[in-house]
Amino acid sequence: MIPFRLVMDALKVPLRFETATDSLVVGPDAEQVLRVFPLLTRRTGLVIHTPSSGTECIQQVRIQGQANIPDGEAIVQLRAGDGSVLLESKLPKGVGYFREFLVLFQRATGEGGTENVQLVAFAPDPEDGSPRHQVIIPLKWRLSDRN
Repeated sequence: MIPFRLVMDALKVPLRFETATDSLVVGPDAEQVLRVFPLLTRRTGLVIHTPSSGTECIQQVRIQGQANIPDGEAIVQLRAGDGSVLLESKLPKGVGYFREFLVLFQRATGEGGTENVQLVAFAPDPEDGSPRHQVIIPLKWRLSDRN
């Protein structure tokens, strides 16, 4: 047996332990691929691995995360500066033990410029709909000029 850390260091691939999900996070590698290896846990929650705070996205936002919401669904939204929802994706109910998810939000070419947006992920409470396990990540969304 060879220690996992030793192999990752030799390959020069980042490795970290994500305490919020009890998972090993490997990468991103040279192709910008991030791999997540969840350990069995009863902890509930929602974690966004990418993008990180302040990332500038051009026309699309690729969201990679993990969810463990056994009693309900999870929602991932992209919100404008005024709080209005630009785009939304719902993850299925009972997503399992920190199962990975991938969401891609894309917008058509716009007037150009950069817009400050927020990536918001949460699990609505089954009883009153209030957000649980909420994660908010500020982003910059740049739209290229129309062709």
